[in-house]
Amino acid sequence: MAPWPIPTILPPKTQLTMDRLEQVLALSGAGLDDVVKLTTCTTGDETIKGWATAAALRADRFTRNSPVVTDLPLAQSPAPGQATKLAATAILGSEPARHTSPDGHWTWSQSMPYAHGTCTGDVIHIGGQVARSETSKVLTPDDMVAQTRTAMANIAQILAQYDATLDDVVKVTTFYQGNASAEALHENLLVRSNSYTAPGPATTGIPVPHLERKGLVIKIEVIAVLDLDHHNPKRHGPSPQRGHLPIKVRVPDRAEQTSGSCRSMSWGDCQTQPFWVP
Repeated sequence: MAPWPIPTILPPKTQLTMDRLEQVLALSGAGLDDVVKLTTCTTGDETIKGWATAAALRADRFTRNSPVVTDLPLAQSPAPGQATKLAATAILGSEPARHTSPDGHWTWSQSMPYAHGTCTGDVIHIGGQVARSETSKVLTPDDMVAQTRTAMANIAQILAQYDATLDDVVKVTTFYQGNASAEALHENLLVRSNSYTAPGPATTGIPVPHLERKGLVIKIEVIAVLDLDHHNPKRHGPSPQRGHLPIKVRVPDRAEQTSGSCRSMSWGDCQTQPFWVP
């Protein structure tokens, strides 16, 4: 099998996966405009003719602002003829998502309408952040530690748009080039863990063969929940009359600790936003 698909395969496959996503969402009474986070996996990279077309086709299916997105290239198709697959997170409710892309933030190599952050109710999703410039240039190529610092700074900048900080983060997912050295991975973990006040958020690290641009070695996405204990009208509007389900923090026993701690969330009715309980 060739490492990359024929360019013309990607756009029709993209349309088909978006059709199927819409069908699945409909089973839960949701639609594409309820999607706040999109993860796309494509057999190929940004240099393939048709990549920008496929990305634009996905964006065109959203009638409101587009969700945040994390793009991941695949070394080969999961199945014969499967050029792309995607996963989505949707939040039902009447409150529209608030989108942000800070001034001077990095951009894709092709003009894309996706936001870098969305906030629905009290839940913030930030798409995969990387070390790229406003003109899409890769910064500090192949330097995992330096790129981690840049990605974390990007995340902090987006959170600030919602009057949030890194301490509001509850889940981190990191995609990193799989051939990184143990030393670089350890340093990378220290940079990320030192960004939070203990106990830090739950974290998942996923090695990938490569990222979408040569020289990029790490991509970080996060979920954050705004803290109503420090209620700010700028974030939420008038104070709620009912209580918010608290974030439950659990630090593993010494015997089960590895390189960090874990944090879990308990949610209320997932059909509405924000999540309130009596």
